[in-house]
This record gives sequence, structure tokens and C-alpha cells, in this order.
Amino acid sequence: VDQLGGAFRRALDEVTQLIENGGAATARSRIDRLLANAAVGLRLTEPYRVVLTGRPNVGKSSLINALVGYRRAVVFDAPGTTRDVVTAGAVFDGWPVELVDTAGIRAATDELESAGIAAARRRLAEADLVVAVFDLGEPWSDADDALVAEHPQAIVVHNKADLATTNDARRPAGLHVSAVAGTGIDELIAAIPPAGELRAQRRAAGLPNR
Repeated sequence: VDQLGGAFRRALDEVTQLIENGGAATARSRIDRLLANAAVGLRLTEPYRVVLTGRPNVGKSSLINALVGYRRAVVFDAPGTTRDVVTAGAVFDGWPVELVDTAGIRAATDELESAGIAAARRRLAEADLVVAVFDLGEPWSDADDALVAEHPQAIVVHNKADLATTNDARRPAGLHVSAVAGTGIDELIAAIPPAGELRAQRRAAGLPNR
């Protein structure tokens, strides 16, 4: 609303006047303040990008649907169902979030699935946050270890907590959720950090949390 009322234009006019009147140091300080607030402004126009990844059939599509509250991604009990990138918009704690459902990561021989996996890797490289999804009903594997190592900052989610689970000492700590039953979804939303991250950026810049 401030932007629509010309707040940015006024700020630039003040900087220009300071420079013209010999106040270069103050002008630089004003510019630094504007730049420090840029990340917050960008997040209002460009959603926080959250990309879900994992092996095929771990429940990524069901999890996307549970997070957005409606059926956006096609769910079918067969590995390799998601062949393309599917996105869904949501709002968490007042901030826009883009959730991205990707093809399951595996060594695929099918040309279409391979293209989907390549697209998934591109989206992962662009992500603000990666959510690594694993199936609690499947034994932990070397491929799972590799995925965790590839995305060390990812939120680890163990899905299908409503079904029979396997006990495996290799399985890392993470959130236990059930996309189908809805358990753990609120905890996952709380762990996705756009609002907290932006509040921290504002505090570091000496800006009010509003």
C-alpha cells in the first residue's frame, strides 16, 4: 500500500535532494536502508519457492495437496506418475509461497520421465527451500543417503506415518507426517521459514517487523 502511495518515489526524491545539497553520506545511508529492505519487497511479488523432492511414490503429490488444502497434483499409487513440474500457490503466515511438485528422482530409462527428472533438478537448483520427502514404510537406502547429502539444508519429511513403518537406525531425524491423514502438516507449514527469515532480515537491517 505504501508503494502504491508513492513511498519509493518519495524516498528516491529525498536521496536526490541530499546528493544535490552535499549530503552524500546521508544519501548512501538511505540507499543502504532501501537495499536492506529489498528482500522483503521481493518476497511480496515473487513467492518463496519450496521444492519437494524424493524418490518416486514417497507421497510428494499428496503432500502438496495437503499443504494447499485442495487437490492440485495428480495422485496415483505407481512410481513415476509425476512426469512434469506441478506448482501450487499458498500463503503461510501471511507470505506468498510457491510449492513445487517434481518427478521422483531415480535412474529412469523412459525418455518422458527422464525429461521430468531433468526439470526437477533445474527447479531444485532455483529453490529457496528444499523439502526432502521419504517413505516411512520403505527401508532407508543409499539413494536416500545421497539425497540428504545433496541437500544438507533441506527440511527432512518422513511421510506415510499413518501406515506401518520400518525401524531403521540409518534414518535421520525429521518431521513425521501423513499427507493422507493430515497429521504433521501444521508442523511442516511452521517449519517453512519465509516469514521468520524475512523478520530476521528486517531486524538485521534495523527495520520494524511489519
